[in-house]
Amino acid sequence: MTDADDGVHVYLQSGDRVVQLEQMLDRLDETYSPCDDDRADETATYRPGDAIAVCVATIWQRAMVLCDTVGADTTVRVQCVDCGSVHDVDVGKVRRLNAELTSEPMFAFECRLVGVTADAGMSLRHCFKFPLET
Repeated sequence: MTDADDGVHVYLQSGDRVVQLEQMLDRLDETYSPCDDDRADETATYRPGDAIAVCVATIWQRAMVLCDTVGADTTVRVQCVDCGSVHDVDVGKVRRLNAELTSEPMFAFECRLVGVTADAGMSLRHCFKFPLET
């Protein structure tokens, strides 16, 4: 969920693709686990739009870089493309996304709630699951 001048943006997932999402998360886990290992390229530079894998709370996810790393800064801002959440993560938890993990389209659909504004009680950085019936 993100807050914008034109309403609140939320990210929804289609209920009929839950199995494919779980399979994608399993493939990411098999490819990149564990989160803290010596495969991290601490000297890598990431630019906005780069497709990456990122470990958030011990779970590997597909993401896109929003803000690049600058100089001695060791964090990068990413958006997880399968749930929409945004995170600032240490570059040690970021890997280049293998080509075989890009075949599935993104699982999150961005939606805008016009006329709704975020208040102090709304979380703007976490992933919520709402089944989407079509």
